[in-house]
Order: sequence, then structure tokens, then C-alpha cells
Amino acid sequence: IVPSNLVHGVKALEAGRLVDSFTPHRADFID
Repeated sequence: IVPSNLVHGVKALEAGRLVDSFTPHRADFID
């Protein structure tokens, strides 16, 4: 879990899918 407003990242070692999850949900991320 990453606290709010903390700069973070990830390095993928192979192809895959990224799932960002927010609680509470972020309306600007809903498709």
C-alpha cells in the first residue's frame, strides 16, 4: 500500500497488465 500523494513507480520485468486501485475510488480514473 502506498500512502496518498507519495511519488512511486514500478519496473516490469516482462509484459503484463498494470492495475491501479484507489480507496476511495477516483472518478477521474473510471472508464
